[in-house]
Amino acid sequence: MVPLARKYDQAVAEIAEADAIAYARELVRMVRDGKLELCGLPLNWFERGDNHAAARQLIERFAVLSPNLMLDLPHLARAGWGLAHEALLSLHIQYEHEGKPRPPALAAYIQEFAAGRTYAQRPSKKPENNFLRRIAITCIVGSVCERFHLKPTRSGSHKPSGCSIVAKALGEERMAIGEAAVTAIWAQVGKMAFPAEFRSSWLQ
Repeated sequence: MVPLARKYDQAVAEIAEADAIAYARELVRMVRDGKLELCGLPLNWFERGDNHAAARQLIERFAVLSPNLMLDLPHLARAGWGLAHEALLSLHIQYEHEGKPRPPALAAYIQEFAAGRTYAQRPSKKPENNFLRRIAITCIVGSVCERFHLKPTRSGSHKPSGCSIVAKALGEERMAIGEAAVTAIWAQVGKMAFPAEFRSSWLQ
């Protein structure tokens, strides 16, 4: 027979995990069903089209503020990055609308485009279509870890982690993003979003 103390500990752990999943589901629904503002745009952070639009908007804003990026954008477009091409066309329209002289690099690229010169776009997974989703999932993992004092990822144990909880929450909300994918997103973004001194408080 299983000792009573072990049964009690297991029941407590299951209740805690269920609470964590319920909390994560609330956050997932808030992001999925709502519109969170970025750069003045109300966006669905799980929707690819909104992710793409936000990425282009950020590139345009940074290009206006950074002469170096404005110089680099045409090279990136010529190399086949479609988002850079879209940003350049949008910037051209903005400068024309405002009656401002275009930066030389932008003007040269628009002249090439108007003359019919095109560049083949390279096939890619288009990370700009998911960059807001990665940020949202990372923030949900961090929030779950902080609230329920969990490690972000599993470390060779069967104990739940922030990533496993969020993966289950996403699954229960019919979003097919498994634990391996959530863990990979955390590996890419988590340490930047949540520095070590912040994460150290999660297990206290």
